[in-house]
Amino acid sequence: MRRLLLLIAGILILTAVAVPSAAVYYFAFTEPGLQYLFSRIPHKAGNTGLEFLGVRGTVAHGIHIDQVEIDHRLVHLTFKNINARVALTPLLLQTVRTKGASIESATVEIKRRRIAPKPSTPFFLPRWLIVSADNLRIGDVKLAVYNGFHLEYSNLEGSGIARYRKLRFYQVAGQSGHLHIEGAGELLAYDPLRINFQNKQAY
Repeated sequence: MRRLLLLIAGILILTAVAVPSAAVYYFAFTEPGLQYLFSRIPHKAGNTGLEFLGVRGTVAHGIHIDQVEIDHRLVHLTFKNINARVALTPLLLQTVRTKGASIESATVEIKRRRIAPKPSTPFFLPRWLIVSADNLRIGDVKLAVYNGFHLEYSNLEGSGIARYRKLRFYQVAGQSGHLHIEGAGELLAYDPLRINFQNKQAY
């Protein structure tokens, strides 16, 4: 009887240790685990649609996404060919941290407002989530506004952090035609959005 109890206790302890470890390995080190995580992301959250296409790789060794589409009543965002490595330890603190992330192209389309704004508190991320990026590179950025205004940048590099209602850019450098711009700033979640940007160099 005593041996049976010891055997059962040993099995329970082994299960308690092995199952979480197996789960961590599955989600962090296998592509099916990555696919499962992205499959659980809702395609619709309030007035915002979200779609991921061509997700490959692993959380531990690097993620590739062919295209990300974010559609809101005021803006449509398209990101193509995203590559990033996510640090595992910060995930325990509900922080997504990437180093050396790259995006081939990003398109921002500002839409015409169809309905009057309602009293609300806009936000970028859930209160508990922080996203940090170091050495982020974007090949091309295109901004198109419904009134016909267009703006294009190329070879953007920078770093920053995203929180509940603020996107902070520690440094940003890019090229717009023959104009090279370097600076820092922040984007605040209001309706309409508020942008504070300080040029350090422009030539």
